Amino acid sequence: MTGGAERAADATGPELAGERARSLAEHFNELERWDDAEREARRGLQAEPDDVGLLMQLARSQFGRGRLEEAERTCAQGLAVQPQSVRIMVFLGLIQMQRGRMADAERTLLAALALDPQDTRGLSVYGSLMHAAGQLDKAEALYRRALAGDPDDALVHGHLARLQSERGRMKPAETSARTAARLAPDATLSHLELGLVALRRGHPFRARRHFREALRQDPANTRIEAAWLEADKCCRVIYLPFYEWSLLVQRLPGRQFTLWGVMMGMVFAADALGAPRAAVGSASLAYVLLCLYTWIAPALVAGWLRIVPPRIDR
Repeated sequence: MTGGAERAADATGPELAGERARSLAEHFNELERWDDAEREARRGLQAEPDDVGLLMQLARSQFGRGRLEEAERTCAQGLAVQPQSVRIMVFLGLIQMQRGRMADAERTLLAALALDPQDTRGLSVYGSLMHAAGQLDKAEALYRRALAGDPDDALVHGHLARLQSERGRMKPAETSARTAARLAPDATLSHLELGLVALRRGHPFRARRHFREALRQDPANTRIEAAWLEADKCCRVIYLPFYEWSLLVQRLPGRQFTLWGVMMGMVFAADALGAPRAAVGSASLAYVLLCLYTWIAPALVAGWLRIVPPRIDR
């Protein structure tokens, strides 16, 4: 496909220059070949400077390379030509969100959805904005509306998996993450979300494998690298009991204070019931040792990691 698309650029016919360049730029953007996409988009814009499709592809390539300010200016140029382009408005909202201008992003996305309330990309990006703002109910509703329009959108399934995981709904989160991985097995987000769900469900070795696969696909992603390092730490023998204990405690109302209260109640009850003092003493000592371990475990594993540092095999 790549070879055929590249050969198409050499075809004659100036009237088709913009269309060929737009097709090539979109193709290269899908492959994340940002430099090639920008080259083709600019080539087409020389022939058709007001082509909205070419401006959209140019903005995508600039966004992919992290040049957000340039991408925003390109979107503004496209909207000056076609003010009601929902596609460009949604992409502009995404750029504004990435630049931390949440109020501007919300205004832009709401304007896009006013033009097309069923635009799945607009619903997804607006859902991400609400997710970032902590409005989880609204974010989930927007994600589900987007999936109702496009059930095979792996990106939205991945976002939904993260939201459900954050809300402690681990089984639905894993289902959404697996759906994302099935729809886009080579997507970085699919493996990242599967890894995060596995880590929160008590499966650090599985999480580490998913993070390693995500890193293989996106080696420069520092967020994935940090997740891999966390999973690797949880896999260390010296830290694994603390990790499992932490997951257990997090599921309890009141967390460690509930356990402390239960332990104190058992001691007093055992004494009142005439239980052997040796048994009560052993149980109390075991609890104290557990508390001591959980207190020093992070320091222990930090020291161990200095002796045996992690190696990310990509």
